[in-house]
Amino acid sequence: MTLDRERGIELRRGPWAPSLDRITPSLGYTDGNVQIVTVIANLAKSDFTTEHFLKMCFAAVENMQAEAASPQMTKPATDDRAGL
Repeated sequence: MTLDRERGIELRRGPWAPSLDRITPSLGYTDGNVQIVTVIANLAKSDFTTEHFLKMCFAAVENMQAEAASPQMTKPATDDRAGL
């Protein structure tokens, strides 16, 4: 994934812009406890650990795969504002 410096609506950072994340949130922004991620990943992770964030990502993928395999389920509408 490529990080970009694009500005979004109202001069906010775009979802793929770089963002500084705390690996272990309770330790704060200290040397060895930060990593560069995308803005969208940092917002989704929030104050959770990387392990919790990845668990949520895998669950989302599994859910999408299950929905794609089930013809009776409807897919959610695309929200063009979010770039989905």
